Amino acid sequence: MLKALNEYIEDMLQHKESLGYSKKSYEYDLEQFNRYAQAEHLDVSGITEVLTDHLEM
Repeated sequence: MLKALNEYIEDMLQHKESLGYSKKSYEYDLEQFNRYAQAEHLDVSGITEVLTDHLEM
């Protein structure tokens, strides 16, 4: 089973922090993206599908 999008986002933020980046640099934009995905009822696989469709255009 795939993790929820917010879990992937939190994992990425923790990884970036471990590399010396500030969590605040990314946090706001990723929260907005997560809200958009929730409003559109997109899960991780749905986001992948939307991005793939967009790239094929």
